[in-house]
Amino acid sequence: MKSTFITIVSFVILFAFSSCEKDDSNRTYDFKDLGFEFDYELYSVSFINEDIGFAGGGDRENHYLLKTMDGGDTWNEIIIDDYISPIDNDVSAICFPSENIGYLSFGIDGYKTTDQGETWEKMDGFFQRNMIFTSVDTGFTYNGNLRYTVDGGQTWNRYPEGTFSSTINSGEIRIEGVQFLKNNSSIGFAFDENGEIFISRDGGISWEIYNGEWIAENSNANSIRFLTGIYFISETEGFIFNDDGIYKTTDSGKSFNLINPKGIKIVNGEITSHLKISHTDENTIYFNGWENLYKTKNGFESYSEVSIENYQNDGDTYVDINHFTMVNNNIGYAVGSGSDDDKDYGVILKYLK
Repeated sequence: MKSTFITIVSFVILFAFSSCEKDDSNRTYDFKDLGFEFDYELYSVSFINEDIGFAGGGDRENHYLLKTMDGGDTWNEIIIDDYISPIDNDVSAICFPSENIGYLSFGIDGYKTTDQGETWEKMDGFFQRNMIFTSVDTGFTYNGNLRYTVDGGQTWNRYPEGTFSSTINSGEIRIEGVQFLKNNSSIGFAFDENGEIFISRDGGISWEIYNGEWIAENSNANSIRFLTGIYFISETEGFIFNDDGIYKTTDSGKSFNLINPKGIKIVNGEITSHLKISHTDENTIYFNGWENLYKTKNGFESYSEVSIENYQNDGDTYVDINHFTMVNNNIGYAVGSGSDDDKDYGVILKYLK
């Protein structure tokens, strides 16, 4: 499949400030603004290594997939010529489980590349906005329903009826988030809108309820409703997040203790974003909530919003973070939309330790 490339270069413009304006020249920011102002919002970002990465977004009429070969200094627009959708045009998820093999989602369609994004082929049976891969062949897509592939996207399988049985409500449940352990992809977790968490110990082939005992004892508690995310360190230890606080288990989900009453916000009772969490070192963790990016250095007992160059989020200039990724402990990228007095635009930010 043919792809069209258009080179976009970031320009640095220096402004002279009067002596009465605040001097931020010595300030250290968590994320640096790369200086791009795209005409569309960006929703996803993925990097293969320190130099090669992809960012995706869109508007009501067009999709946009960007590629960099120089660590974000310049970006090429990749147009997938045969993609036309009356519903979704934005690139909602990008995943590269290897240097050459990658996957992307348009929300109702999915595509695969085997040549580092030079060409893309459509996958059959794929129509979910969220996507993760634990290997080049094994992946998961979800936006309520969870499906999986073990053959590199050639087929997408439904789980047998009753796999995700609710202990609270009857009928179908919605899977809102999925996570596999970074150091052991055989262990995975999924959660639904009721706060029920499921665990897989065979790489996502089968699932069982993880926190059933705690759910039975707290079925009416707000602490288990409308989870915005989960983050597990091991099979026994993990965190759950929602508007009411951050909770931690150290006993395989038998109990969850409130460690921070400052929750990750949701909007109008709907789960609007899923946590993306990355370590930059053994103590510092970055994670995204509703349109913001945060960091913690004490296991979520407290956290703060990150500082971003050129954006104060003071009503005049602000940035909404849709997605971010850490390439390693020293380099990371975030994408979203920026705004000032005159316009809204897509932005790419870079973390450089």
